[in-house]
Amino acid sequence: PASRRTEVIGNLGSSGFLGMILGSQLGDWIFAVFPEGRPQFQALFGGTVILGIAYLLLVIAATRGDGHVRPHCTLPAHKLLFRYWPGSVVLVAMMMGVSITVTTVFLTRFATYSHFSNAVGTFFTGYAVLAFTFRIATQKWSNTMGRHRMILLGLLGHAVCHASLPFVRTEWQFIIPAVAGGFGHALLFPAVVSKGAGQFPRRFRGSGTTLVLGFVDLGTALFAPVLGGIIDYFDHTGFREMFFTSAAVSLSIAVIYAATTARKPDVDRHGDDDSVLQVPGRPEETPSDEDTEDDQASVALPFPHVGRNP
Repeated sequence: PASRRTEVIGNLGSSGFLGMILGSQLGDWIFAVFPEGRPQFQALFGGTVILGIAYLLLVIAATRGDGHVRPHCTLPAHKLLFRYWPGSVVLVAMMMGVSITVTTVFLTRFATYSHFSNAVGTFFTGYAVLAFTFRIATQKWSNTMGRHRMILLGLLGHAVCHASLPFVRTEWQFIIPAVAGGFGHALLFPAVVSKGAGQFPRRFRGSGTTLVLGFVDLGTALFAPVLGGIIDYFDHTGFREMFFTSAAVSLSIAVIYAATTARKPDVDRHGDDDSVLQVPGRPEETPSDEDTEDDQASVALPFPHVGRNP
């Protein structure tokens, strides 16, 4: 149901934290065991390829026999985006890409520069464990406080995470920014995806989700060269300036989002009608015949992975 969309998205995404824990620990183990230099990277990337192939085989086996009904009407991505523009939530999605860049790319570089051997594993293990814990503890927040506040708190969590990284002096201190980052991640992902994709009518909901997630990649593509350039500008040691810049970006987007959504109450209330789409600045849209037919067709299909009719 529409009232639990944010909660379900968060619960489904929680399994990714397990991969984050295992992957960071595996990477630290490879760099500790294998000889320094090329063998380390051959083992790291080779292991990643093997795990990726194993994952692909599992997905193929799990989805064997699943069906797909092609929609009667499809629109190009740019027309969908302009017609059902999600609003300032796309800036938040881009900030998620900035945070991914900071933690997955430049944090490793910072740890190497600071001569920390197990910093990456420490950070991401704490990050993932705490994010999973926060995700479970806050799964009802979309009903109680609404997605607007979840997004603002999530942006604040990322800002605190990035701003505290320059003050880390020992490996165990990486847990402190991991707490803030995990909290921000736990709130942002389900709220952003739910709110952004919810702007699209049901028959385009999958494409809407993809477009919203595409802004995460856009944030990575735009800001990775900028943040890397800041580090290099200060004689390849500008990590403090880079972390503070990313924290400032997060706070700036929080201010913009708060200003543009201040008068738009958004709570996943029980009983919301998912069949009616309200787009800011546009009249309400009721489901078309194609929506109704697609919904009936989707109900008639077997449930995924189990082959049972409802």
